[in-house]
Amino acid sequence: MENHIIAITYKKEQHQFSISDHPHHDGERCKYKVFENGLLVASFEPDAQQFLHLCQNPGKLEDKLVHELAAKIESALPHPGAKHFAEK
Repeated sequence: MENHIIAITYKKEQHQFSISDHPHHDGERCKYKVFENGLLVASFEPDAQQFLHLCQNPGKLEDKLVHELAAKIESALPHPGAKHFAEK
């Protein structure tokens, strides 16, 4: 399991999220768990095209923040499917 830090400014507030990447997820559990100040606030699961979808939102994050967070995770973290799209 790897951890990554992603910072987002949303509504003039700084958020620093710790993302835990669970490489051996099984479809029943979410691949990415998102923590803020040590508390689980969201989790995401990639679809077949590696776009992230919200699994859980225990932190009750606003939809716009959830979408921004998913976009940051998608752009910042390597995805197993990305190698299939790399130019040769």
